[in-house]
Amino acid sequence: MAEGKTISIVPSNSEVSTQQAADMLNVSRPHLVKLLEAQKIPFKKVGSHRRILLNDIIEYK
Repeated sequence: MAEGKTISIVPSNSEVSTQQAADMLNVSRPHLVKLLEAQKIPFKKVGSHRRILLNDIIEYK
């Protein structure tokens, strides 16, 4: 905040999409999907969409 950057406060049990997770990790979405399918990061499917817990992204990072 002191640097003028915005901050967000979100619950640690929030779920994010693959694109949001990829953006957080600074990787491409296809690369993230490979990590998910290789079971490097836990996820769940909601219909045909993958959802990742914010805690799991932070832990992986």
